[in-house]
Amino acid sequence: MAVDFVVHYPWRPENQLGEGDPLAGTEQILECLKAQGRAAAIAQRDGESPHGKPITLRLMHAADGQVTDQQVTYDELISREVASP
Repeated sequence: MAVDFVVHYPWRPENQLGEGDPLAGTEQILECLKAQGRAAAIAQRDGESPHGKPITLRLMHAADGQVTDQQVTYDELISREVASP
């Protein structure tokens, strides 16, 4: 389990990614960083090509403590790495 701590300081990339909402921009930046780490972990897992391989992410929502599972592939994570404003 991982916990994310973020020091929120509004700056231009957050405003651009969040379309004027710096908190939404912070969430987008955090998701891109997580996707990059997850993709790297999948790529190192088996020594085989990771393209198309699914993994299950178990996500806990802080607001209500609900846990959900989300299926994603390596290719989906790679596409999340680069966010465009």
